[in-house]
Amino acid sequence: MDKTYYSKEGFEETFAVNHLSHFLLVNLLLDRMTKDGRIAFVSSGTHDPKKKAGMPEPVYKNEKILAYPEENYTNDKKGLAGRRRYTTSKLCNIYCMYELVDRLNQMSAKNITVNAFDPGLMPETGLARTYHPISRFVLKYFLGLFVIFPANINSVAKSGKTLASLVTDNQLKHVTGRYFEGKKEMKTSALSYNKENQKNLWNVSVELSQLQKDESVLL
Repeated sequence: MDKTYYSKEGFEETFAVNHLSHFLLVNLLLDRMTKDGRIAFVSSGTHDPKKKAGMPEPVYKNEKILAYPEENYTNDKKGLAGRRRYTTSKLCNIYCMYELVDRLNQMSAKNITVNAFDPGLMPETGLARTYHPISRFVLKYFLGLFVIFPANINSVAKSGKTLASLVTDNQLKHVTGRYFEGKKEMKTSALSYNKENQKNLWNVSVELSQLQKDESVLL
C-alpha cells in the first residue's frame, strides 16, 4: 500500500492541496473580486475514466474519507493508491466548479464566471516523481518529445498561457460552468454531474476548512 501523507491540519495531503486549499482560497476572495471576475480551477482529464489516461479511475465514496482515508479503502495494489487520490481530487475540482457556479447564480449579484481546465500531460513537472525509476526515465527523457504533436501533451509554458486565456480572453467573458481541454470545450465525466456529490462535497469542505459565515458571501 502507498504511504499516506497528511497536511499539518491532519487532512490527506493530495485532497488538502488539490481541493480543500482551492475551495477555501476562492471563498475568502469572493467578496474582494470585481463584479465580472473570473475563476479557473485546474482539473485534469484523469478525472474521467473514459479518457484512458493510464491512471486509476476516481473512487468517490464519502467526502470525509477523502480527508481522512481508511486504510486501503480502495484495495489498491502498491503504486496505485496515490495516483487514485490524485484523480479523485481532480474530480473534486469539477464538483466544486459546478457547485460554485450554482451558488453564485443564486446568492451573489456579481457576474463572476467559473470554469475548469485540463492542462494535459506536462512531462516537465514532478507529477511522476514517485513512479518506478524506469517510468520516471521514460517520462523525463522521451515523453517530452511528443509536445510537438497535436495530442494533449504540453509544455508548462504552453499550458500556462492557455490557462491564462481563460481569465483574459474577451470571448470567454460571459462563459461559465464549462470545462476546457486546452482551448477546446469538453464534457466532463458522467460521475461529475452528480448533484448530491457536488453539494455534499461543498458542505463537508465548509466544515473541514472551518469557513465562517462572515468569510464568504456564499454561506
